[in-house]
Amino acid sequence: MRIDYFEVKSHFDGQSFSDGKSRRNSNLLHRIKEIIDPTDIKIFYPKNLFRDDKDLEVYLILEDKILKGKVLENNIELTALRLRDLNGLKCECISDREGIHRLTLQFKNDEMIVFDGAEDTNASWRYEFENHIKDI
Repeated sequence: MRIDYFEVKSHFDGQSFSDGKSRRNSNLLHRIKEIIDPTDIKIFYPKNLFRDDKDLEVYLILEDKILKGKVLENNIELTALRLRDLNGLKCECISDREGIHRLTLQFKNDEMIVFDGAEDTNASWRYEFENHIKDI
């Protein structure tokens, strides 16, 4: 599976009848499709993918904003952050690999987004996520 909107949506759509968590994640990705054209997504980052202990959060980087989506109890929350409101970023790398370990984005409204390859997925996908952070 690739880390992109269409592959992740297909994954959860295929499992939506097997468990409630997959159904909620499928619904989240469906709602996003109602709001934006998925072909406009420059970079898709599914935080907490393959983590049983945390709920999925998705970050869609578009031309001029980041759309954040997450499932809350019985609701779906979508938030848009404009890239022009990005106030700073911090990139933490591990010296012996090409991947970027952690990227922190700070916005003017004090919103902070942290992408962390070691925390945002399971051990099998860690290096893939770290390379995906480099794309961001």
